[in-house]
Amino acid sequence: MNPTPDTSTLLTLQQIAAMLRARQRQILAITLAFLLLGMGVTLLLPTVWTASSDLYIDYKENDPISGRGLSAMLDDSYMQTQIDMIRSHVVAEEVIRAQGLDETVQYREQAQKHGVARAKDQLVERLVRNTQVEKARNSRVLSVSYDAPSADEAQRMTNAVVRAYVDVTLRVASSSARSLREQYSAQLDTLRAEADTIQEKLTQYRQQTGLIGDTENTDRDAQLLDQLTNALSVVQTRRLEAQTRFASLQGSVRAGTPVEQLPITSQITPLNDMRSRLNEIDRRLNEIRPTLGSRHPTLLGLEAERRELQQRIQTAARLAYQSTGAEADQLAAQERDLQRQIEQQRSKVLEQLQYRDRIASYQRQQASVEQVYRSALQKYDGLLMASNITAPNLAVLREAALPTSPSRPRLASNLVASLLAGLFIALSFAFLQELRHRKVRCLDDLRRSIPDPLLGQIGTHQGKERV
Repeated sequence: MNPTPDTSTLLTLQQIAAMLRARQRQILAITLAFLLLGMGVTLLLPTVWTASSDLYIDYKENDPISGRGLSAMLDDSYMQTQIDMIRSHVVAEEVIRAQGLDETVQYREQAQKHGVARAKDQLVERLVRNTQVEKARNSRVLSVSYDAPSADEAQRMTNAVVRAYVDVTLRVASSSARSLREQYSAQLDTLRAEADTIQEKLTQYRQQTGLIGDTENTDRDAQLLDQLTNALSVVQTRRLEAQTRFASLQGSVRAGTPVEQLPITSQITPLNDMRSRLNEIDRRLNEIRPTLGSRHPTLLGLEAERRELQQRIQTAARLAYQSTGAEADQLAAQERDLQRQIEQQRSKVLEQLQYRDRIASYQRQQASVEQVYRSALQKYDGLLMASNITAPNLAVLREAALPTSPSRPRLASNLVASLLAGLFIALSFAFLQELRHRKVRCLDDLRRSIPDPLLGQIGTHQGKERV
């Protein structure tokens, strides 16, 4: 006896098993129908053959064409770019051209029916759609495959796609190198012409100015200017001394000092000799004047000689006095002449410096152009080497082989999928029918549907409960 009936809304395993037993024929029918349907669809699908080829793609750490360095962090981006290039329209058009797909009867019929452009686009889209590229993680090996109705076509088209990709890669690299080579060639011509123009200007300027060396003439003129400046300093010093000495003599003369008693006369040897002779005559006159008469010829001769010596001493002293002033005037004239020469030489030196600066400017311009020219020439040589390289930075590790079995449709996989799908739908349909139309199929159904307590159970059927 069951005094407390179960009011839970969840189905028990006994209820689920009872439902499945009641609907087992329906479940088997639906499952078998789906299985047969999957088999029929599989048999009706066209057979697809797939051939694959392996490519090893590498990039250059330092690209000699673009001059840029590629980081290893850009590896995924670079590989994805190559995948996109393999499945690009450019490669597909190269395959069409190489395989002559635009000359087939089928293509011509499509071109007549839909037009050349549309037929070409459809052919390109079909090639791109049938081409598959796979890449393993952290790998530089790409697997290129192609789906075709026959094994021969799959092998042929896979190898054609790989060859077309290699050709396009080479063409792009050579086109880039050729374009850059032409640009650098034009730049080198321009730099060469500019260097020649600067050299011609420099030569003409040197011919006009007469400057052969860069600093030889300027250094010689600068040394001459220094010599003239030093000579001017000496002359100025001598002029000041002469003017000071002459001014002192003039002051003494104005003060009443006889000319022959000026200090400068003591430095003149002839005057000193005449003074010595005059003193000798005065001594003799003093000796003979007491003993001889005033009219004595000896006395008269000595006095006449004495007057002549005095006259000569005065004349010589006056000449010495005048020569002191003349020396100051000569030194002043010499100073003016040196100043004129210094101004002329200074102008010449400044002109030489201006010429030298102009020449240095030409030389700097020429050196700058030559430096740029050498740098461009080095890059140009690298471009020539890069453009002459015929091997791409990729290698075909494995060419496409003739497939031995079709890749699609897969009968076993499709049958398993049909079986699972049919079983799921059959079970779902069976449960839905049972839930919509509830029946008493086991003891748990009575316990959950009747609120009164269960009094007992009579008999079993094949080891199962029977109400």
